[in-house]
Amino acid sequence: MSISRQFDAWLAERGIVADDTVVPEHPCAQFTGRVAPAEAAEAARRLAAAAETARRLLDEPVAGRGRPPRT
Repeated sequence: MSISRQFDAWLAERGIVADDTVVPEHPCAQFTGRVAPAEAAEAARRLAAAAETARRLLDEPVAGRGRPPRT
């Protein structure tokens, strides 16, 4: 039995219902599930930079073994 099933059983025994409802801290706060364009652009830039770093690190020779094979 997995830990999540054990935890689910434990919650059920106690009558606890999991709830992931977002409660706004302020009446003006709105949670639409969409990402603001500025945040999306920044996330895309950071993802591209991370991908380039990973490519560069994978292409570096391994101590005395030359370039690793590309798969």
